Amino acid sequence: GTLYAVSASAYRLYRLDQLTWSTLSSVSVGAGTNFFVSVAFDSANSVMYSFDIISRRFARINPTTGQVTEFGPSTGLNINGMTYDSATDRLLALNANNGALLSVDRVTGATTTIGNTGASTIRGLAFVAPSPSGLALCGISVVAGVRRRRAS
Repeated sequence: GTLYAVSASAYRLYRLDQLTWSTLSSVSVGAGTNFFVSVAFDSANSVMYSFDIISRRFARINPTTGQVTEFGPSTGLNINGMTYDSATDRLLALNANNGALLSVDRVTGATTTIGNTGASTIRGLAFVAPSPSGLALCGISVVAGVRRRRAS
C-alpha cells in the first residue's frame, strides 16, 4: 500500500515510506489557494478526495501530479475527517460543525446525513475494510456445512 499525507499550510501532498515515515515524494496541491484538511483514497479507481476549507468544496486530487479538481457547490460545511468505504463504494465525511457523518456524492458534492457521532470535536475518520481471510473462512464453513447435509 501507499501512505499519503496532506499539509494544508505547505500546500503539498506527500507520499511516505511506511517503514521509515520519510518522504518519498511530494507534489504541490492548490498552489496556495486551497487549504486541504483531510484526504480519502478510493484505491479501486485510484482517486483521492479532499475538502478545501477555504472554498468549502470537495475536491479530487491526482496524487501523481497534484492536479486539483473541485466539485460541487460551496457547502458551508466544516469537514475535518474523510474516508472511503470500499465495501459500500461511498465517500464519507465528518462535519465538525455538528458531528454529522455524511455520505458525499462524488460527482455533485451533495451530502446526505447518515448518522451523527454526537461529538463536534472529532477530527479524523477511518474505515477498515473486512479482512479477506475472514471472508474466506466464512466461505469454508458454509461449504463444509453443505457437504455434511448432503452426506447425511
